[in-house]
Amino acid sequence: MRRNVTDFHEFYTGALGGMVQHALVRKLGDFLKPDKQTCLAFGYVFPFVKETNDFFAVLMPGYLGAKSWPEGRLNRVAVIDEYPWPIETNSVDQLLIVHGLEYTQNPDAVLKEAWRVLKSQGRLKLVVPNRFGFWARSDRNVLGFGRPYSAGQLLEILRACNFVKEKQERALFTPPLSWRWVVRLSPYIEKYMGWLLDSFGGVHIVEVSKQLYAGLPVTVAETTKEKPVLAVKPTA
Repeated sequence: MRRNVTDFHEFYTGALGGMVQHALVRKLGDFLKPDKQTCLAFGYVFPFVKETNDFFAVLMPGYLGAKSWPEGRLNRVAVIDEYPWPIETNSVDQLLIVHGLEYTQNPDAVLKEAWRVLKSQGRLKLVVPNRFGFWARSDRNVLGFGRPYSAGQLLEILRACNFVKEKQERALFTPPLSWRWVVRLSPYIEKYMGWLLDSFGGVHIVEVSKQLYAGLPVTVAETTKEKPVLAVKPTA
């Protein structure tokens, strides 16, 4: 079952959503602070990307619904089909996917689009629910819906799409409970207990790169796609 933009908004304005936001922003780190690079995001990423970040544009698959972002400024969100993406080939330096891969019915097609739009040496960062984590086993949070992945499953599909792994880790070691003491202890659990609870972390965070020697073959069907209508460019 898929979640939509209303479900995500309600979740991230609550206690559990705050825990997820805090843990993931800490882990994503410098990836969310691009220096004049062309950056793209796919899925529901608004809790993690600052509105003042002028280098991000966001693609939202139609099943999520629509959201204008950032508030009070020129909209940088496009509602699209899952694939193909209306983005120029070899035009993106960094790509972030959150709440995207677990909901798609064709993850290979989404990842091939990600590979296509990235420049050579471009980086893709994915946040995907862990099949063995606490959070994927509870339907009281947005990570409990869609398809969770084991580490092996995720790396296998990334390799099949010719991505090269750069970094792999997990986050969300705090159980998905909104009890006050759990919420208060969450930052300390995330910081100090990962070594003990690593296998049960709620999400995989994987960074991969596009290398030219790992080029995907172009099929006849792919060469007949419509021309992209959206080009992502950094603002001055």
